[in-house]
Amino acid sequence: MIKIFVPDKTITKKSFSIFRQYFDISSEKKDIKVILCRFNTKLNSSYLIDFKSLEVIITLTTGVDHIDQSYCYKNRIKIMSLMDNYNQLQNIHSSSEHALLLSLIAARGVLNTFQKSLFNLSGSFNPNLFPEEIACQTFGIVGLGRIGKYLLKSLSPISKRIFVYDPHINKNSVSCENMTFVESLNDLVNVDNVIISCTLNDETENMINEDFLALLPMNKRFNLINIARGPIVNAKDFCAKAAMNPKINYFLDV
Repeated sequence: MIKIFVPDKTITKKSFSIFRQYFDISSEKKDIKVILCRFNTKLNSSYLIDFKSLEVIITLTTGVDHIDQSYCYKNRIKIMSLMDNYNQLQNIHSSSEHALLLSLIAARGVLNTFQKSLFNLSGSFNPNLFPEEIACQTFGIVGLGRIGKYLLKSLSPISKRIFVYDPHINKNSVSCENMTFVESLNDLVNVDNVIISCTLNDETENMINEDFLALLPMNKRFNLINIARGPIVNAKDFCAKAAMNPKINYFLDV
């Protein structure tokens, strides 16, 4: 049997039981042919160098930025991800549903409601903790791929207006009554809730940075929901902006 190494503790017991039927799951690095991982383990060159017999890395994720791709290319190590079975991926909705849930939580200020008392010290009702209903809010979607299209379909019946930024998509291929394509990321600065659902690459890395955040209106509520990859948003820049404007929030699921 082929020996595989599983460094990531987030692999479920059910998955383990399935893999054990076909592979020899080993805790030793010697003679390992395959590494099975998710994104919790950073497979950089210093980590991979001990696997002298490694041939394949299988990551149960769509992104591969946790893997040193240059090292793998030089050492002829093949990387396989969920994107290698894109057609089957279209039938998996868990990430899309989680993205929708996170977007609704952000829009309705659910976390703020739990973190703060509904009443002030005098015992009177505090209406400022409750944002406008979703029907009165606008949404922005950055990246109209698998998850972006799911969010567009789900949010369009209940939101005021949806603005989409994706310079690589054929605008005639998507139609939605209350959707508008924008030409620039900067066109989203007046949107209430912006959802990042694009691929991490050289073009999108550090896309949400100081320059974009400087355009946000002061004292206006703004939610940024990142369900893509962390490096798309410059967290340091965002924290600096949030320190000046407590009405902006960052929701991260990567």
